Amino acid sequence: MTTVYEEGDKTIWSRYATELYSSLYRLAQSDKWTDKLRYLLYESDITSEDACSFEGLDGVLLQSKPGDNGLSQHPEFRRMQLSFQGESQLSME
Repeated sequence: MTTVYEEGDKTIWSRYATELYSSLYRLAQSDKWTDKLRYLLYESDITSEDACSFEGLDGVLLQSKPGDNGLSQHPEFRRMQLSFQGESQLSME
């Protein structure tokens, strides 16, 4: 943890948060409770490399302060949110 907090290396924290989510999601899938999964994620410290593991944002509740447009300020998570918006607009047409 010294590396994360004192030296500012967020890649270790990002990897930990990603692996924890992935493990919980696999467990939820196997036991059929993905609809109940709620994973609170401060996405601002997630690396772009790890962000792809959250594709779909299934069970993920983003906690970092959103931008003025209400979307995540993290480019990868914002892309996911915009993708969902596009899909939902298409389904309404």
